Amino acid sequence: DKTKENWGIEPLPNLDFKIMQGNSLLEEYEGVKLFDEKLIASVDFDKQKLIESIKQKQSELQKEYLDLHAKNKLTKIKRAGLNEELRKLDKQLKGLNKQDNKTEEAAGLFDAQNEAKQKREMLKRLHKEFFETNEKEIKGKIKTQIEKIGWDLIEATLKEQNKISELKKIEKFKKSNTKPFFLWKLHFADVFEKGGFDIVIANPPYGANIPKEELSNIKLKLKDTNNLNSAAIFIDFGKNYLITTNGILSFIVPKSLLYSERWFSLVESMLGNVPILVDVEKAFENVKLEQVVFLYGHIIKKNSYLARKFLNNEFVSSTVISNDIPLGIKAWICDVSEFELSILKKLRNGSLIPLGSISETKRGVGLQEFLKDKGNYPVIGGINISRYCCRGIKGYLAKEDFENQKQKVAFMRQPKIISQDLIAHIQNPNPHILIASCLDLNGETFGLDTVQNTIINDNNYDIRYILGLLNCKFISWYTYKFIYCCAIRTMHFDNYYIGKILIPDISIENQKPFIEIVDKILAITKSSDYLENPAKKEEVKEYEKQIDQMVYKLYNLTDEEIKIVEGNER
Repeated sequence: DKTKENWGIEPLPNLDFKIMQGNSLLEEYEGVKLFDEKLIASVDFDKQKLIESIKQKQSELQKEYLDLHAKNKLTKIKRAGLNEELRKLDKQLKGLNKQDNKTEEAAGLFDAQNEAKQKREMLKRLHKEFFETNEKEIKGKIKTQIEKIGWDLIEATLKEQNKISELKKIEKFKKSNTKPFFLWKLHFADVFEKGGFDIVIANPPYGANIPKEELSNIKLKLKDTNNLNSAAIFIDFGKNYLITTNGILSFIVPKSLLYSERWFSLVESMLGNVPILVDVEKAFENVKLEQVVFLYGHIIKKNSYLARKFLNNEFVSSTVISNDIPLGIKAWICDVSEFELSILKKLRNGSLIPLGSISETKRGVGLQEFLKDKGNYPVIGGINISRYCCRGIKGYLAKEDFENQKQKVAFMRQPKIISQDLIAHIQNPNPHILIASCLDLNGETFGLDTVQNTIINDNNYDIRYILGLLNCKFISWYTYKFIYCCAIRTMHFDNYYIGKILIPDISIENQKPFIEIVDKILAITKSSDYLENPAKKEEVKEYEKQIDQMVYKLYNLTDEEIKIVEGNER
């Protein structure tokens, strides 16, 4: 059809097509391995080679154990799993070291392998015939044969493991033709004989609903993350299990990968092997989440990566970024210009400290379901907060509603800065965010979990100085660019994120000009008619401009840098 966009485009003549559908990354069911690749491997009873192979596996598992322990990621479940694997290998090694190792079990395994090897060869032939034929009826018959051999090999594996009780469960799946597993090394035997795929390109599912039992088994196999979002799992499995040592992995995944605390261990595991990272914003019309694309390769060794922005069907920016920058700020920044990057480098070399070193931030109470029209305590939500001002309430809570929230209540009874949890993104005139924070000097305000509560735990910093910084233009710009990586949605202002804001380490004496102006603003915003009084709102705006100028001087920004921050240049 010449009217179609893809008219005239043909596949490369040397490509083989093999499309398989599966709904799992695991070759297991309820922790039981369903397919043992040694059943289709070449049979080799050379004793020394087998011993060397077992010792190599032991070494790999021991290294994994020590690496996880050093990173404080060795969970009880993972430790138990590794110890069990090492125990089995040790038992196997001791058996091989005996003089007479030609047991009936080995002979039985030989028979099983011989039979399975024949089935494997038949399976390879059937796969080839299936993908070469165009006859629907013939395809159907071949597919039935393929599925039967697959079930036969599963049964052979379970018998070899003496998992007789599991055969009944598998028989049920066989009858209903359902498979909550995917036998990668069976269906792609020719691929895994060579160590895996050369290239894996994917748009993995985001936030898929994975059954608890399957998720527990997946957790045992994760190497680089504890994040159980399905996209994070696919990244971990893709790079660690699916590609060869020379393989390439390219995924389009949620933008959370760039800035979220739960995702950053994946970034750490990939940096140095990623030559290019692309921010594609909302790549799919009906998907609200933003996406990024990365290219990963085991043998790629890079000290930097090319960060690009793809917008309206074209690349609008390209910046080379050293790997030490995302590692230093715990954010895989992408949508930044060379000039913006130079501002960050200057800040990192200055006398600045992370806000988290002098503060602690906690969310309010998640008690929305208990809200009433009347009660002992009025509570606010994020919607009630604006800059330097808090108006209205979300409802009331009774004393007994706080019974299991005593620690949070005690935390909120301190002088604190209260902020909206979800950061507002504003598209015009240029994309930016707006941090909105106000002050509760008496510790009287209780907030729901849509509110963040920040206490200052260092007497060398006045809470009003910090409030002025949080509400200024520069901090919103910095946070948008270098903490949230220019995200649009789902930016929470939790301790991890607010704690990364860099603030000037100045004396109380030098904080006084900020304190004086913030006091003037608070005197205006506490008046009951402030939100309806244009004159008062304009007066506050003028004071905010004064704070902005003071902040620019404090951070030693040039006129050109100020233009970037204020959005007059991009």
